[in-house]
Amino acid sequence: MKPKHCSDTIPRLQKLVPHMKDQLIGLRSESTFEQIRKRYGNTVDRLAIQGLGRRTASRVGDKDQYWTSTRDLLDEAMRLGFVERQRLPSNRRYLDAHRDRLHNLTELGIEVSEEAESDMSKFCDRLSEAIYKHHPYFRSLLDSLRQGPLNCPEVTEGEVEHARRNGLKTSYWVNLAKER
Repeated sequence: MKPKHCSDTIPRLQKLVPHMKDQLIGLRSESTFEQIRKRYGNTVDRLAIQGLGRRTASRVGDKDQYWTSTRDLLDEAMRLGFVERQRLPSNRRYLDAHRDRLHNLTELGIEVSEEAESDMSKFCDRLSEAIYKHHPYFRSLLDSLRQGPLNCPEVTEGEVEHARRNGLKTSYWVNLAKER
């Protein structure tokens, strides 16, 4: 069942799992946006050391580093029902007004945070269930995979250049995929 109108993304699970785990555990003691932002940076550092991520140079000073990633992670935690809903900074100029704002776990968030600390497989199951429930595009992808495997034919750079040069559009690529 597809929603009538929906704007959605498919979460980047390889990033969401460790960041959500660290934040939910940390949020058991209510945290300010600033504390959550710093915790996000600590997770980035840990993942980089473990070879599971990378730390990129910030285009903003340390004081504002990771503010958008923190906002996006909190927004996702709210969407999944783990953190109580409230406004988040929409632009860097509003960041200072949000730094000291407290964020709290919901009842569900408390349960999932306990699993995040004690049973990683249960935590991943609960996180997956919440993503499936609240992300229609992710749900559609999984439903498509149930119907059969996705095939993604290889194309060469030359084929891409040929299509670009000749103004070939989506129907060209669909027919090419069918052939292959």
